[in-house]
Amino acid sequence: MKQINVLMLAYWVAGLLGVLLSGGVAYAIPDAQHAASVAPVRTCIDGTGNPVPGNDICRDAPEVMDRGAAAGSSELCIDPFDTRQCFSVRLGRHIGSDRDILGELDGIRVDYSMRGGLKLHGIAGFPVSTSGETFDPARKVFGISAATKRLARPWDVNGFLLEQQNDGNTENRSMGGIVRYTQPEWSWLVYLDYDAAENSWGATTASGAWKIPSGTTLSATLDRRTQPIPDRQLTYLQQSRSVLKGWDLALPVDQVAAYTRDGNGEVSTLAVGVSQALSRRIQLSGDLAVLEAGGGIHAEAVKTVQAREYLYHSRLSGNSLLLPGDHNNLDVRYNLSPAGRVSSVAFDAQYKMAPHWNVTPVLRCDHRSAGPDNPSSWVISPVLKMDYRPNRHSGLQIKAGGAWARGIEAETVDSRGSYFVSLAYQSRF
Repeated sequence: MKQINVLMLAYWVAGLLGVLLSGGVAYAIPDAQHAASVAPVRTCIDGTGNPVPGNDICRDAPEVMDRGAAAGSSELCIDPFDTRQCFSVRLGRHIGSDRDILGELDGIRVDYSMRGGLKLHGIAGFPVSTSGETFDPARKVFGISAATKRLARPWDVNGFLLEQQNDGNTENRSMGGIVRYTQPEWSWLVYLDYDAAENSWGATTASGAWKIPSGTTLSATLDRRTQPIPDRQLTYLQQSRSVLKGWDLALPVDQVAAYTRDGNGEVSTLAVGVSQALSRRIQLSGDLAVLEAGGGIHAEAVKTVQAREYLYHSRLSGNSLLLPGDHNNLDVRYNLSPAGRVSSVAFDAQYKMAPHWNVTPVLRCDHRSAGPDNPSSWVISPVLKMDYRPNRHSGLQIKAGGAWARGIEAETVDSRGSYFVSLAYQSRF
């Protein structure tokens, strides 16, 4: 089995030494001139995983549990001489959040906050992309990152080094970072990801948004990549734009993955968007993305047909329209590509029906056409999900839905249907 690279091994050794040193300082007996400023070691969280009230030094500590099953955590805050330091170790399943670039994993995560807002993170374990993904012991991930909460007020920087292994072989080794400038009226970011295994840039993303005096938000994104967009990367970029309402990256994730999945494709995307609040409860947004690709699954077609796709998207969203605290979204999409046209209308909502019950209905209708003389199809997909959560440690989920398709080719009509019902229980320890 391939050994962990020297850089990551050095990081773990240095981190362990840092823990020992910081622990020594925390428990050292202060001298007389510092006696007034010495504070005892304090925990960041209580037994339920919530931040301890009044513990200001750890108000920025990462969440103990995000999505997923179970996670154990031990966090200590140290304030020997009026400095801000917080050290945490978390071990369990689905550890991590959208606040950093390392993403979620099953394994161990170490976080260390230093003076000046600098935070160091280290992970080792097994990567996950969704809460329902099957555990695969052959896939491993190791990574480190350093992030600043704020550098020169509106600026912050995050750098990372990440390696993924599959059955002992290096699957991906990337390094990069993000620079963000965030203000209420104007924000932008630049994200770089270098693929060390291929000695080439895996992804370059630049995005910005401007809120004009009328309340309209204008945004633009330029993205170039030679690899699919990982879940951790997409989640982090989406979280980055949450500082300005209406800032939409509008990246066509599925189309990018189709062209770059085999490692030979290259995709460039230019997207522009606009968002306008119609009232305090209703928001209207729209975006247009132009995608140009070469190689990948369309490698042969690129030689004769320009691989260019146009994607249109409009969303009408509203909050507290039927019930207090509900969320409602109506999405309309249209995709024009060399392979044909796809039109889609979808509605999804979330309603809090009782103190511990959430109901989420989803209805989607797709129409696909490859041309006037080619077959076309309709697909209708309704889904209903109900969640019961009496507390933050356990929950019950009931999910039912189906898909019904109707295809038309020449004078032949083909109809098919399927449905499913699932019951899931979740408990955190």
